[in-house]
Amino acid sequence: MMLACFFPTHVLFLDDNSNHLNSIATEVDEFKVIPSLFNNSVKALHYLQNEYKACSIRQQFLVLPEDHEFAHSTINVDIRAIHRIIINPRRFQDISVLVSDYSMPDMHGLDFLKHIQKMKIKKMMLTGEADANLAITAFNNGLIQKFIRKDAMDFSHELNAAIDELQGQYFSDLTGIVIDSIINDPNYHYSCLNNPRYPGLLEQICQELKIVEYYLLDEHGSCLMADLEGNLTILAVKSEASMQEHYAFAKEEAEANITEALQRGDKLPFFFSAQDLATPPTQWENYLYPAKKIGTKAPLYYAIIREVNKHIPGLSNITSFKDYLENL
Repeated sequence: MMLACFFPTHVLFLDDNSNHLNSIATEVDEFKVIPSLFNNSVKALHYLQNEYKACSIRQQFLVLPEDHEFAHSTINVDIRAIHRIIINPRRFQDISVLVSDYSMPDMHGLDFLKHIQKMKIKKMMLTGEADANLAITAFNNGLIQKFIRKDAMDFSHELNAAIDELQGQYFSDLTGIVIDSIINDPNYHYSCLNNPRYPGLLEQICQELKIVEYYLLDEHGSCLMADLEGNLTILAVKSEASMQEHYAFAKEEAEANITEALQRGDKLPFFFSAQDLATPPTQWENYLYPAKKIGTKAPLYYAIIREVNKHIPGLSNITSFKDYLENL
């Protein structure tokens, strides 16, 4: 599943058994999930309907035309604005998934879910053996996207796998228009988002650098990334076609060390800001980064860039995930 961005979010757990709630909270992936625990369905419903405010991710990158009041207006996507979500200190407050018990005294799970059916939050139900058929009905009726049994042999694994999948669906619903706009646009034939090696590369880099949030930077597939403490990194990626275009553009003007590095694929250029993009090939040396190549057929080139401020100024005071957790 390709995502235009990802960051840790709250997962709301609802169960009238406080001991079970506290036990579940210790099972989840602490680098992706912030547990919000409710043991009363009425209070949980009041919170969702009257207090909870999502951070409005889409407003960051959707551009409405001046005549947006007309129903059939085209909505444009500003890909290079997506990363500005990282400036919003409220982003981690989003609730991506709700995990509800079925059997509760104040309001049973199905009634609760019907009240929040239209919310973008993904829903999952925990059931006992007697509730399994009801969970299947709820799934078929679209009230929930997942259900798992409390007595599952590997409950912890199933819970985290389900939450991980639903978090992905949550971000896909909100930002899928971005990925679609790139993949379906013939002008972006050089994008790495179509390359089957790209998802594995992204996952590999996130694991190696302990990344907890990332944001698409450009149509190539480059991403702005942050670890737990808010240390920023750019994953720059280029396709073979893109590398060849850069070489063809530079070979008439740039020095041999630049053109030869591009031709060999030893280095890749990264341009993001308007100033970057206006740089003539004769000055590309400061925009070239050591590159690695993946694959031989339709290869993918990538570089890790630590000089984030050089390309994207104004990110020095972001709220890191660690900052957010310490101030909860």
